[in-house]
Amino acid sequence: MPVSTLVADLLARADDLEGVTMSGGEPFQQIEGMLAFLDEIRTRTRLSVIILSGYALREIASMPGGRQALGYIDVLIAGRYVAQRRRPFGLRGSSNKQVHLLTDRYRIEDFDSTPPAEVLVTATGDIIVSGIVPPTVREMIDTTHAAQRTHPRP
Repeated sequence: MPVSTLVADLLARADDLEGVTMSGGEPFQQIEGMLAFLDEIRTRTRLSVIILSGYALREIASMPGGRQALGYIDVLIAGRYVAQRRRPFGLRGSSNKQVHLLTDRYRIEDFDSTPPAEVLVTATGDIIVSGIVPPTVREMIDTTHAAQRTHPRP
């Protein structure tokens, strides 16, 4: 999807949004597109920017375009995911990841209390999941969707 299309969609919804969060794939492996997108977001909106990356802050700062990208970001959650250090809450994923507050828009408490996922069930029975979904929740959702396909609602 072209950056201009994504930005136009966000501009149409900006009054209903607090910010933009970018995560995997790895945002910094698509740095040209990411920079173009972040420049538009910062120039044309008041939306916050949160990025989740597998790279450490020092790695990002040393890559081409990295320092420029950091100038657009409010919060960077950085570091390799380590399954043995998985956290069942918050956005860090694993306890070795670091939360870098690059502006004063948020506080660290805003991220330590964030649930790992949100599950919404619509009036029509559709299930919408956002966030970092624990495997057991994903299994429950997959099972529910399979049951809905086998036994559709009247």
